[in-house]
Amino acid sequence: MDIACIKDATRQDPTLSKTIEFIQTNNWTALEKQDKMSTGVNIDELHALYELRDELTVSSDADILLRGNRVVIPTKLRPKLSNWHTKATKIPKHPWDTVYVDFLGPFPSGELLLVVIDGRTRFPEVEIVKSTSASSTIPRLDRIFSTHGLPKKIITDNGPPFTSYEIQKFMNDNKIHHHKITPLWPQGNAEAENFMKPLKKCIQAAHVDHKNWRKEMYQFLLNYRSTPHSTTTVPPATALFGRSIRNKLPSVTETLPDMKYINETIDTADQNAKCKRNEYADKRRHARIPQLAVGDCVLVRQEKQNKLTPHFDPNPYTITAVKGTMITATRADHCITRNSSHFKLFTGGATNQGETSDNKVEGRNENARERERNVVVENRDEGRRQYPRRQRKRPEFFHDGQR
Repeated sequence: MDIACIKDATRQDPTLSKTIEFIQTNNWTALEKQDKMSTGVNIDELHALYELRDELTVSSDADILLRGNRVVIPTKLRPKLSNWHTKATKIPKHPWDTVYVDFLGPFPSGELLLVVIDGRTRFPEVEIVKSTSASSTIPRLDRIFSTHGLPKKIITDNGPPFTSYEIQKFMNDNKIHHHKITPLWPQGNAEAENFMKPLKKCIQAAHVDHKNWRKEMYQFLLNYRSTPHSTTTVPPATALFGRSIRNKLPSVTETLPDMKYINETIDTADQNAKCKRNEYADKRRHARIPQLAVGDCVLVRQEKQNKLTPHFDPNPYTITAVKGTMITATRADHCITRNSSHFKLFTGGATNQGETSDNKVEGRNENARERERNVVVENRDEGRRQYPRRQRKRPEFFHDGQR
């Protein structure tokens, strides 16, 4: 998406075109007549823009509507724009439709915890395993699924336990869609990762107090399942089973909860919480639309091996696929997939591939640099002075001394 594309879409957008006309003529009184006309204008959006009229301006060529220094994106391009920002994942419609799976550990005893958490109710299941092998993982999944039923979708990371042939065969045999998140992007498995924090803290506290960590873990699971979740505001057990489970706290509740009300509460609370978190994440990360497309040469962030390791691999990759924020790039026979935040555009410079390679890179990145130039509406003239020239003259005390 570049400035030229935004200009074309703005001219074709009846609502933004009408808003630009009102701003140029400074005649918003015509808005009342617009309500009675069927011109394809979105009346609700036009009224919303009217409320912001003091913040709206038009570019010099009258092709772009601005709110302050930000571009108002036409309706046609908004779906493309949302793909680059943190999006709220839609909550599954039914319990146990989508589950998140991950491992915690190993602990000093050599054991690990297999964590399975429901994407709708946030109900967790935890199994103690000796290894992450398929022969150890599959029986534990069978036990969990025999209680709650087979899910439609399982979300995991790209670790060796979930990429083996045995696991893939297990998923295919049970008609389960296995979705693996973007490599090195744990936010994609957020439900499991978020549950790991209190679970790990519980086990650490039991170890410090010299208590049986297994017993403390089961007590923690009882409390976690019967406590209202911070996102859904409903206890996971109540949302999954349709009843409240008993813990050590006294309770006088005897009637079964209204599941219709509970489901409506979960949907509303989940959406509000995710939108709030995403707005915070976009603000904290300074999220913006990356100017990356198929064919661009990019540098990828690499692990630091020592103090002298650069943040990015100096040998560029070429982007071969873009799917939302997930980007796939190749170099020779090596192919990687990362989140867009792991890449930055390669703008040239010496590499160990010689001058011929530099020429190829320059040619591939010509369009990318053109897009970046188009994003800037007004470029500063580097050769012109941006401040008045100081009038220099001989100090007065030199004249006094000569006298």
